[in-house]
Amino acid sequence: MARLTLIVAQVFMSVGGLLLHLRIHHFDLAAGFSGTFFMPTAVGIFDVVVITALLCSKRTVALGFLLNGMACILGVIFMSAFALHHPPAGTGVLPWITSSMFPDISIVVADFFVVRGVWLVA
Repeated sequence: MARLTLIVAQVFMSVGGLLLHLRIHHFDLAAGFSGTFFMPTAVGIFDVVVITALLCSKRTVALGFLLNGMACILGVIFMSAFALHHPPAGTGVLPWITSSMFPDISIVVADFFVVRGVWLVA
């Protein structure tokens, strides 16, 4: 039961992160292809579909944990680089926390620990 609950939590966090990303960086097919917007979206869809499927089987849960960890590391690195190149306006701690990529990075880190919990329970 705990494993199923963690998998459902992972699905909702992955879908939420994907939808958040699509809201911020929506595809504009008329503007042409952009790898900057395609890769994070592809990784988000991969997380929702493939990693969730891997977590559902006890035989493949380790592979799902490994792939999720790699996706999380890439996400944190790329979002941190983006945050450093595009700092939020204003000074002080609160604008840096609320207007930066910190909330998005927090979702990715929480997703990692939820999937780690799935791996430990399996």
